[in-house]
Amino acid sequence: MLIPTRLGFAIAMTSQLPQFCHVWALVNLGIGLSLSVASSTPAIAQIIPDNTLPVNSTVPVGCTNCLIQGGTLRGANLFHSFLEFNVGNNQRVFFANPGVERILTRVTGTNPSQIRGVLGVDVGNADLFLINPNGIVFGPNARLAIAGSFVATTATGLLFDNGFTFSAVNPQAQAPLLTVNLPIGLQYGNNPKAIQVDRSALQVPSGETLALVGGNVDILGARLRTLGGRLELGGLSEAGVIGLSERGSGIGFTFPSTGNRANITITDSLIETMTQTIGGEAVFNARTVEVSRSQMYGGVIPGSVNANRQAGDITINATESVQLTDAPTLITNSVFPGAVGNSGNLNINTRSLILLKSAQIGTTTMGRGNAGKVNIHASETVTIDQSILQGDSSIFNTIAPRAVGNAEGIAINTQSLFITNGGRITSATFGQGNAGSIQITANDRVALDGIGEREFPSAIVSQVASRGEGNGGTIEIATNTFSLTNGGQIATDTFGRGNAGAVQVVAANSINIDGKNAVGDSSGIFSSVQPNAIGQGGDVRLQTRSVNISNTGGLFASTLGIGNSGLIAIQTTETVSITAAGRVLATVEAGGIGNSQGIQIQTNTFSASGKAEVSSATFGQGNAGKIDLNATQSVTLSDPETVVRSRSGGISSNSRPVFVPDTAIGRGGDIIITTDQLTVTQGAILDAQTESAASGGTITVNANRFEANQGGQLRTTTLKTGQAGNMVLNLRDSLLLIGSDTGLFANTEVSSTGRGGNIVIDPKQVIIRDRATISVDSRGSGEGGNISIQAGSLTLDNRASISAETFSNSGGNIQLIVPDLFLLRRGSTISTTAGKAQSNGDGGNIAIIAGFIVAVPFENSDITANAFTGRGGNISINTQGIFGIAFRDRLTPFSDITASSEFGLAGTVIINTLGIDPVQAAAELPTTFATPPLAESCRAIAGQGSRFVNLGQGGLPTNPTTALMADTLWQDVEPFERGSREMVEGGRNAIRSQGAMDELTEAQGWVIGRDGKIMLTADAKNGMPLGSDRTRIHCTP
Repeated sequence: MLIPTRLGFAIAMTSQLPQFCHVWALVNLGIGLSLSVASSTPAIAQIIPDNTLPVNSTVPVGCTNCLIQGGTLRGANLFHSFLEFNVGNNQRVFFANPGVERILTRVTGTNPSQIRGVLGVDVGNADLFLINPNGIVFGPNARLAIAGSFVATTATGLLFDNGFTFSAVNPQAQAPLLTVNLPIGLQYGNNPKAIQVDRSALQVPSGETLALVGGNVDILGARLRTLGGRLELGGLSEAGVIGLSERGSGIGFTFPSTGNRANITITDSLIETMTQTIGGEAVFNARTVEVSRSQMYGGVIPGSVNANRQAGDITINATESVQLTDAPTLITNSVFPGAVGNSGNLNINTRSLILLKSAQIGTTTMGRGNAGKVNIHASETVTIDQSILQGDSSIFNTIAPRAVGNAEGIAINTQSLFITNGGRITSATFGQGNAGSIQITANDRVALDGIGEREFPSAIVSQVASRGEGNGGTIEIATNTFSLTNGGQIATDTFGRGNAGAVQVVAANSINIDGKNAVGDSSGIFSSVQPNAIGQGGDVRLQTRSVNISNTGGLFASTLGIGNSGLIAIQTTETVSITAAGRVLATVEAGGIGNSQGIQIQTNTFSASGKAEVSSATFGQGNAGKIDLNATQSVTLSDPETVVRSRSGGISSNSRPVFVPDTAIGRGGDIIITTDQLTVTQGAILDAQTESAASGGTITVNANRFEANQGGQLRTTTLKTGQAGNMVLNLRDSLLLIGSDTGLFANTEVSSTGRGGNIVIDPKQVIIRDRATISVDSRGSGEGGNISIQAGSLTLDNRASISAETFSNSGGNIQLIVPDLFLLRRGSTISTTAGKAQSNGDGGNIAIIAGFIVAVPFENSDITANAFTGRGGNISINTQGIFGIAFRDRLTPFSDITASSEFGLAGTVIINTLGIDPVQAAAELPTTFATPPLAESCRAIAGQGSRFVNLGQGGLPTNPTTALMADTLWQDVEPFERGSREMVEGGRNAIRSQGAMDELTEAQGWVIGRDGKIMLTADAKNGMPLGSDRTRIHCTP
């Protein structure tokens, strides 16, 4: 989606990489870093042999260009030992090489070595070791002139595999044991001293190693260069051993996993480990690494034409912390402009990583080849903070403009990640190739907050830039709690030709997205296809226990270019809460060509309030996506302007409030709500309206109970030419609509030409009261929709209504199926009246099937299918009984049923009363008692007497002192077992198989024959009903 502040953010991101290329161009010309070089006259420093070797070193006295000869030769090793070893300003000191592989030099005195001039080996490619436990200082004019590797260390000695130590603290005892083997380690004593490189320029040839191994290592205003070789910086702060071995043509070191390491400080310096062929590796091992106002470059530089060339890695291992601060601090492993090959990885292993004041680390390709991966493992925290005017504090993995290659991505594993005050993590393609993925695992939390001095938000970004060709990388975050506050953002966008990456956040506990920053950027997760871009938007997926979105924060998936927007999917085990103008928007914006993929929410309870918005909409060319909201327990929408919406056309919530008429070409999406209890209250709206030529979406509610009150509404209205959407409420228990402006609306609005939608409702109970309504009215020129309600009972009370009226067209139809009670009270209405604007149109039809229809005559509750100039509609009523409301040819102050027309033909009203009307069919009862007539045969015989017994109808006992006995006794029978049923069925079948029987007619009375016998008859005029248990009436002679 296009929020102006975010567009500016994207442009600024696009402009960052050319600035980085410009920095490289300056460095490549040798002016990228100003090294302060002291100017002084030559100073003669002391180099004093200590005479501890079988063959001692020899040095010309007072020399400026000095050649050190002698030393003890053992195989490929040449040993030197000095009491003092210094190189003065502009002095040149070289070791003579008799053809050995290693020159091993120790200083056994008590003073540090001061190297202020040139130190080298005269011929050959021997490695040079300088060992001084008292410290080593490289001054402003220090240079190296060697063809092999150089190792400077403040260890106490070199360890060999035969147990021999070439010790600088105990030289006398070990002289006879000098060995021909390669050293295997550096032996340290307590409190090792530092190595300082002060405004020096130290370089070894391609493929070789430059190693500074202390104590602490301090680099100040210096330049260290190992093109295609290996740079090792590190040290110990206590006694221990550092392993040593050959690594190709260079030397590598293995630091102990336990014990205290020393610190590395790099200030105002330049470090280069690039390569034209292979190699170019840098390794730091320390307790803390602090880099300030310095740059470090690794990777591939011009000179190679082999696309398979692989640069080495940059690896920083710090047991405590790595801190980079102050622009233009930069550590990068890159393919540089004009180069061919792949850069290495950038690896940081520490307890805490801190990037401050626009410090940057990352990998990029500016040539032809892949950018390596950024791997960060921080056992406690990663902090990216304090972006300033000079740039953003950031971790990046990018493909630069005009570059060809893929980026390998960024992986961060930590306890907590904090990106604040404009900090950023970026994966992007500005050239040709795919951006890498960003994978973050933080066991505790991930938090993004605020903006920097340049007013750009703290962000994690994956992007295909405007001239980029390739796909954006995914952003995957796994943590316990995740928060975006005060404008913090995650964004996957495509501005070029390629798909935007997806975003997935899995948080065990919670996800919180809240607020906006000082310049109006909302906190949120954004996925977009931007204007002029061609590609698909990425999905946004959240999985957690609870999600809270508030104060304009939100989730946004949109397309403004050519391509579908991504899907927004939220899955929680407990709650989703959207409050205070929080938003979840999936849109096809004006100018966009493609479909919205919609919104899916699965949770236990869902609530939206305080102008919250959940919306899937199209304002361009494409369909709005479906909103599928599944909340096991409840869905609650409350407060004015709170809306769950799927729409076609209108004003976008994402852009400036400028109405673009009829730009939408696409259908509104459906809304499906599945829950136990749905509540829409206090003016909240569930809306699937259309403001275009396309039809609106359908709202489907699957719930046990649904209540709307205080202005809560469900709407599928049309404001233009498109048909209003339908509404289907599958309710198990009840529908309750209460209050003015509350109800279900599938209307057409004024000036619209589309048809009203249909509403289908199927609960056990429907109650509509206090001016609430169900409406498919047409206020434009289109037909009204239809309403179908099937409920156990239906109650309309206090001016409630069910309406399919139209202003200028035929009214819709209403069908009500209510097996039990249909109750109309206090001015409530059922209406399909047409032509309310005194125009044409036939009244709609009303069909009612109800157990009983009850109204109060004087409360003016009406059922109407009237018209103005058209024909009145038809009303068909089938019921067991109808009370308090009657058919009339026109409306009256009473409760009426009408199908009249002001200037046209009246409709028909058919009322079928299927049962007995107890009011109309009741007979008048006598007001005086009478003696019932007795049968002639019951006359008393003289002398014998007779008696009359009244057995009644079973409603009263025959004697006030006896219990009630029915005429026919009812006997409860135990339920049939399967065998019993089979027996009964078998018996019935046997009876049927016996053949046809004469038709029997039930006896209707009796008569006395001539012989005095009583005979039953079917057609006697004065018959008496005979019960199976009834006592006969005997007349005693």
